[in-house]
Amino acid sequence: MKKRSYKLSLPRWALAQRESWYAELAARGLRVQKAGAMLTRFAPAPPARLRYRFEPAGQKEFYEECGWQYVLNDRPLHLFCAPEQTDAPDLHTDPAALADSLKTLRGSILSQALGTALWALLMFAQLTYLGRYTLELVLADAAAPLVWAILAVTLFRLGWGVYSMLARMRTRRMLRAGAMPRHGPGWRRAALAHRAACALLGAVYAVCLAVGLLE
Repeated sequence: MKKRSYKLSLPRWALAQRESWYAELAARGLRVQKAGAMLTRFAPAPPARLRYRFEPAGQKEFYEECGWQYVLNDRPLHLFCAPEQTDAPDLHTDPAALADSLKTLRGSILSQALGTALWALLMFAQLTYLGRYTLELVLADAAAPLVWAILAVTLFRLGWGVYSMLARMRTRRMLRAGAMPRHGPGWRRAALAHRAACALLGAVYAVCLAVGLLE
């Protein structure tokens, strides 16, 4: 029996790209089970040609009556699928509704950024108070590796927050303008750009951490 597999997630706001990605993997025999912020879990299944669609939460029963099967909850959206050969109507009829749903992601992104900044301040305060250090001494002595590690985590999470916010805003503008999400192989470009951003932020993290360890 094949085991479940995990793959690096596409960003939550890339709706059409994620739908196309899930459909392509379903054709290869992998069905999406859980979509996380960093990793998406897939389970082995017989290959099938499926359509996937994200829709605002709250109309699950209606969509199922239209021939769509509920897959998972990706707040504030639900994911549904249907075989390509069925006559299940396409669910994307109001891009503005999807844009409003994505608006709720702004609060979570901002709260993560503020939480990261507060965490960094508390860590520095703990070092300066409990260790009786000034910030200049902390940066100059053996505690420097820890400081650089804190800085690395802070930069990574803040950079990720900025990247997430800008991409979400771009997607919302497209949807509010009435542009329907485009499906197809374009998801590969979105995946490449997203993973390049992850690699860049990860490189910044690694450099900060390496500098701290070499001090």
